[in-house]
Amino acid sequence: MATTIAVVFAIVVVVSLLSVNYFARADLTEKRDFTITASSKELLRGLSDIVNVDVYLSDDLPQHMTGFRTRLEDVLDEYKAYGGENIRIAYTDPSSDPELEREVQMMGVRPVQLQALERDRAEVVNAYIGLTVMYEDRREVIPFLLSLERLEYDLTSAILKVTTRERPAVAFLTGHGEKTIGENYRSIAEELRRNYDVREIDLALTPTALDGVTTLVVAGALHVSDAELFAIDQFIMGGGRAVFLIDGADVPTTGLTASPTEGNIFDFVASYGATVNSDLVVDRVNSNASFQMGYMTMSMPYPYWPKAVAPNVSTESPITSELDAVPFTWTSSITIADPLPEGVEATVLARSSGYSWAVPAYADLNPQQRFAPTGEGAEEIVAGRGEGHVLAAALGGEFVSAFEGKPVIVEGDAPRPEMTDPEGRIDRSAGSQIVLFGNSRMFDDALLRQLPGNLVLFLNAVDWLSLGDTLIGIRSKAVQDRPIEEIADARKAAVKFAATFGVPIGLVVVALVRALAKRRKRALAVRAAA
Repeated sequence: MATTIAVVFAIVVVVSLLSVNYFARADLTEKRDFTITASSKELLRGLSDIVNVDVYLSDDLPQHMTGFRTRLEDVLDEYKAYGGENIRIAYTDPSSDPELEREVQMMGVRPVQLQALERDRAEVVNAYIGLTVMYEDRREVIPFLLSLERLEYDLTSAILKVTTRERPAVAFLTGHGEKTIGENYRSIAEELRRNYDVREIDLALTPTALDGVTTLVVAGALHVSDAELFAIDQFIMGGGRAVFLIDGADVPTTGLTASPTEGNIFDFVASYGATVNSDLVVDRVNSNASFQMGYMTMSMPYPYWPKAVAPNVSTESPITSELDAVPFTWTSSITIADPLPEGVEATVLARSSGYSWAVPAYADLNPQQRFAPTGEGAEEIVAGRGEGHVLAAALGGEFVSAFEGKPVIVEGDAPRPEMTDPEGRIDRSAGSQIVLFGNSRMFDDALLRQLPGNLVLFLNAVDWLSLGDTLIGIRSKAVQDRPIEEIADARKAAVKFAATFGVPIGLVVVALVRALAKRRKRALAVRAAA
């Protein structure tokens, strides 16, 4: 007996000693919700100096937030485990020291009001739930942590920000009627500013505005001067990254009729390997859209808002690999060149379903019309066996200049001189990436309120182009959309018939079988008695 106790005690001691230096846990949730991502682990392991994480947490949090404290401590323990000596975490209750409280509030961490239930009475209490991240002389403040779903993203972003001397620059092209971060993309700009230097540039006014830019966003431009296109082309040839959001159809803010768009941006982007078509994609697998009907707002499935769902969402690209579904709004199809230019590879990020088709850009947008495919292949589409349409794509590799062998026009002088071989011209990139969407509306502030997951999609695209996949997997963990599988009408009818009549028919069959069994049993009994 004594030997057994000694052995058990020895095992406990050894396990305890090992647990000091080795960290392990099992997370069985589908998206590993309770485990930090590989990107965070890599960042923590690569720290070259000490990062101080000061957590300002009130000791007297309401009782219903006990789980919040436990979860917060679990996540920070994991950061400590992977960061080792380079991550130092301290917990402090600022309300215990008036001088400390003033100092903390000066840094930007302020108390928030929480509801507490005490003695069967609801009360409002002030509490601190924030933290700061300090590295050398740089500090990043997270004022409050009411949502643990964003904790890893916010914390890893803060560490990345304070440990990086120069922030990548993301520029939005202006001057051609594009979507702007001041009017249309405010939500996107606000999120991007957490990790990037965000700016708007007008190449007509400042030809060198792309200097120092990592990623360029062209959102809704149609016609751009040759001189500006050449500047964008040389930016890409020099290794710059770009996101092109091109509207193949004009959808008015009022009215229910779309129209084709025109501009030189189409041929410019096509030279790199993909073309945005002058059409609109219609899909039975779609998102709900809200429409104003008199004094009422109605939400209904809208085939002009196709939704790409698995397996039509790429699991190869970090941009979409963690997304269950990608909704689009009034989007045009994309044709990828076949064959692609030498040295260029393409990844289809999202494709419409087999129940989809494309209509000319001059289209009726009425949500109450009868949507049905016509022409060649209509029967296949009705049955869900259509090929679908590319809605978003990523191109990468050694692009050939869109101006190779062409004169470059310098705007502004009359007559305009042509420069067939400008000094320093690059005709082939050493390696770059482009992300292409068939519309710019899906990221507009007004539509993001209906389709919030699209914000994550856009940020993922910019992150992949600018930083690699450091933050993508973290942000995407909190985005879940589990759409119901679309099935053909014949299968729907079969399921409906089975659900309506299957049980009654089954009961009748069981009753008949039992009646026949009883009759046979009685017949056998009579024979035996005779």
